[in-house]
Amino acid sequence: MALYVNGILAREEEIEDGTRAGVKWEGTWRLPKPAHDVHLVAVATGPGVTAPYWPTAKPYQPTSIEFAPYVLGLSGAVFVDGDGSRAFEPAVEYARREVSAAADIRQLAARLRSYDGAVAIQAASLLRVRDPAAFDENIRSIMQAAPAHVANGVAAYQEAWNDSQARRAR
Repeated sequence: MALYVNGILAREEEIEDGTRAGVKWEGTWRLPKPAHDVHLVAVATGPGVTAPYWPTAKPYQPTSIEFAPYVLGLSGAVFVDGDGSRAFEPAVEYARREVSAAADIRQLAARLRSYDGAVAIQAASLLRVRDPAAFDENIRSIMQAAPAHVANGVAAYQEAWNDSQARRAR
């Protein structure tokens, strides 16, 4: 079982076989109150069904002939109004506000301090769109000036962007 906050893994726990029919896990996870709005999603995975009555079908996998069947269960998103504004604001809205308000990259790094990695990822995306030529330098500057959680978010965005460009070039 895994819990994601704004798409970033926050908690994880191994699930043992349940003691009651239909119940595999029950528990309570306490999280610190977020300073801004977030969404939560729980994800459970398990071994795939290999019995002939309901086997897990092999999907199209262009990168491997190996197949390990699994099952996947997801909760619906739970939206948390962390900032108390009585309206949910996604990470991209916080990022837009902070990118617009910052006078320079160092100030942006400081402004992102109170947000999570998801807001930093969105800010990196906005910076790339705004000035593609300066993107790599801006990212380096943020990573040097920002706290680890912001630097990690920006680095995750840059890595994903570079991977997508490499795949596109193939």
